[in-house]
Amino acid sequence: MRIHNEEKPSVAAKCVLRSVGWIMGLWSFSACHGPMDTTDNMNNAMPARTLSIPIDGDPNGLWWDAHSQALYVADDDGNQILKWTDAGGVTIAGTLPKATGEGPGLGQPVLLADGSVVVPRFGYGTNGDVVILRADGSTQSLSTLDRERRRIGLAIADDGTIYGAYYLRVGTMRTGAVAKLSLSGTETDVLTGLKKTVGVMVSNGHLYVSDQELGQIIKAPLSDPQQKSIFATLETPDLLCAGPRGSIFTG
Repeated sequence: MRIHNEEKPSVAAKCVLRSVGWIMGLWSFSACHGPMDTTDNMNNAMPARTLSIPIDGDPNGLWWDAHSQALYVADDDGNQILKWTDAGGVTIAGTLPKATGEGPGLGQPVLLADGSVVVPRFGYGTNGDVVILRADGSTQSLSTLDRERRRIGLAIADDGTIYGAYYLRVGTMRTGAVAKLSLSGTETDVLTGLKKTVGVMVSNGHLYVSDQELGQIIKAPLSDPQQKSIFATLETPDLLCAGPRGSIFTG
């Protein structure tokens, strides 16, 4: 996971993606079954090992699917979703619709039950959107969404609800929020009063949101997200991943 600059994230022509096997195992609970109680995740985690995957591109967000034992990678350099398996290596799951302006700025992908991958594009204040890559390779951009929203984080709850983190910038001022996202192309704010929101995840009936400007990870109950509290204070937290026993990994 990397820290996003205010405008354009850095681009690497050749990257090596490194992931720890047991972390991938923990991610699988979110990827395959939706958010779950992480208390027992360590008992089901993969054996600890370091796995180095060469990626000819610029990997951003990751999504591990335990059911298919596949890692999905948002490749910002190629404006595409890559898929890695131990047997097949790295393949192109699909190429996304052409991005305009300064590039796609791909964020955190999520995998739906029907095999579709949903990924946000940062947009740099002019073209922030969300793209669906379906299992058959077809794509759809949710063109009715507010393009001024800078989008990075996505998360999916047990009931299939998708949450997206975004922020707006006017001059030097940033206003951030988390919204419920409908794949019909609408969104409704559920958590406001933030600044530079980046990562979002769902665990144990709560939203967790990283705010780089505030230097905080915010915790909010799904039943009433505005009843938020500070879960942790740290410098420029990035995308989020559920860890063992209620812990959270961030970049």
